[in-house]
Amino acid sequence: MKKNLKVFLFAIALILTMALSSFTVFAKNNIAAGAIHVSSKGKSFSKSWEVTYPVKFDTDNAKFYMKYGFNTYLIDEDYVKGFNSLKPVDVKVSNTDSIKRGSSRANKQAIAEIRHKESTVIDYYMTW
Repeated sequence: MKKNLKVFLFAIALILTMALSSFTVFAKNNIAAGAIHVSSKGKSFSKSWEVTYPVKFDTDNAKFYMKYGFNTYLIDEDYVKGFNSLKPVDVKVSNTDSIKRGSSRANKQAIAEIRHKESTVIDYYMTW
């Protein structure tokens, strides 16, 4: 009886080891997804500004960043720019009146710009 239990436990351990190792290989080869959302709450819109969400490397070593800000060059506009070295990127900027979206393929920058609306909170998004 003890021998059967040992064989059974060994078989279970072997099956679990094989299952976990194949899951690890799958997870390594699977491209991770992610998202960033920030708000303009507390920001001043009296002059141009830009914030860069830190350049990072995700689980599959893709380099990514998000830049967002306010520009007064020709018109007052809010914008978001996103980049991922290995994956397509979608960006979105929104205020109370409208939403603008942009997308790009891997290793290209996506851009979305929107006319600034006074006294409103702007939301900036990036997904990959």
